[in-house]
Amino acid sequence: MSPGNEFFSIADDSEIPLCDVADLPALLNKSKPVHTAPPKGSKEHRTVQRYIVKWRCTASIDSQQLHHGHIKDISVSGAAILHEQNFHAAEFIKLHIYMSPPPPARLPCIISVLCKVAYTLFDSKEQRYRTGVSFLKFATEYDPSFLDEHLKKHSLTVLF
Repeated sequence: MSPGNEFFSIADDSEIPLCDVADLPALLNKSKPVHTAPPKGSKEHRTVQRYIVKWRCTASIDSQQLHHGHIKDISVSGAAILHEQNFHAAEFIKLHIYMSPPPPARLPCIISVLCKVAYTLFDSKEQRYRTGVSFLKFATEYDPSFLDEHLKKHSLTVLF
């Protein structure tokens, strides 16, 4: 937790601040996504486009202790999370995703979602656990479309 930064001290049941979105439509129209080419001979096994991000997140199991980490890649249907905790025994987690705001916005956007754990393994490159989760239920009905638009405009696409 960063001293003097109340952003990271948000409790699970406290009010989540809204994004500073005064100029968001103009900013979204100016930006363009960056696309990468897949390696030769590779094929995408997933049906939803994934994006490379490095967003902070917190995960809780059964509304208990928060485990801090960050999102490695994400789509509108799931994410890969890097963290210190091994979630191999967990079936479901509640995830708070702190999306980076496009400049000049000051507050990050926070999306809460109930997730099903698909896998947990140790990522030797990152020296942390990587957990793959499927999104089951977003906190609001607008979160999936907001996430999708934000990813399309501001994130690096993963094609493989």
